[in-house]
Amino acid sequence: MTAERYLSGTKGYGQNGYEVSTGKFQFADVDPSLVLGSGIYAQSTEDWTWARKYHGEVMRLCRQMMTTDTNGSGLIKYGTTGNFGERPTRKQRPANWWDTINFGYEDAYSNALAYRALTTWASVAKVLEQREDAAWLEEKAKALRAAYQRLLLNSENGVFAGWRSADGKLHDYWFLFLNSVAVAYELVDVPQGAAIMEKFLRKLDEVGYTMFRIGLPGNLVPIPKGDSVLHEEDPNEDPRIYGVPQREDGTDAFHYYENGGASMRFAFFTLKALYRVGKLEEARKMLYPMLEGYKAGDYQGFDVNGNSNDWRTWGGQACGYEGFAVGNYLPLLNVIDEWKSRQHM
Repeated sequence: MTAERYLSGTKGYGQNGYEVSTGKFQFADVDPSLVLGSGIYAQSTEDWTWARKYHGEVMRLCRQMMTTDTNGSGLIKYGTTGNFGERPTRKQRPANWWDTINFGYEDAYSNALAYRALTTWASVAKVLEQREDAAWLEEKAKALRAAYQRLLLNSENGVFAGWRSADGKLHDYWFLFLNSVAVAYELVDVPQGAAIMEKFLRKLDEVGYTMFRIGLPGNLVPIPKGDSVLHEEDPNEDPRIYGVPQREDGTDAFHYYENGGASMRFAFFTLKALYRVGKLEEARKMLYPMLEGYKAGDYQGFDVNGNSNDWRTWGGQACGYEGFAVGNYLPLLNVIDEWKSRQHM
């Protein structure tokens, strides 16, 4: 797949009209991802001819994305409620990539991507001298950033929740991946970002996670049954397969797959966030063991039980299924952050 194919109307997974239905609602992270990817390409290559050709379609995606803000809060919305107990199914998936968890309604992950998408394409629009579009994008980004703080920050612990459901409740399971994205993508200033990352470093110590070579958990406390997917065709599914609990508190599925399993996929953002706020030693404590893992080829293939190494329990047991997941290689880009940090030593 290429950006041109998507921008010319070809459908992909999670989009309405794709050959594999994921439900009535398009994933909330699809439009932000397409806009952001297009903006990164245009900026990094300075291919302004390409950007000018596709500007209209990218703006259509931006407007489509912001149209979901049906209550005018500033945050984009997903069609499911995200309410506790209203569990997603294979017929109606959750809001985003973390598709075994009940992300819905005002989804913090998709909104973090949306903010970065808006600011990135605003910069492109300025180069293209599309001033009205640039002003609109900046206005929406400013409102989204303010709403993110107002509606998604958990005042009890100072970190961002995973989502705010339609009933107004926050669903916070100490999502390391999500808070790292928010800090890395500048939804917070550096002092607040440093405070958030410090809270997660302390939480990692508290829960006893030290296996940085195998990656990082997405969440640091169990996700209960009421906020997990429901696989209707197999309601008694083993929690060790997809991290979907049988116990109400979710403890039987914790450390498996997307319910606290360790992966390299979003470790890139945690490292990026730590470098951004100046926590260099903490970043190196994670990055260097990961580099040893890359050297050894730890992040692909299957174990003797047929589980793939792209997800691991906290003890190192494989609990994935893909075998080769390209997102596991993103932290290699953090070598650039490390190199830049050493230019000032």
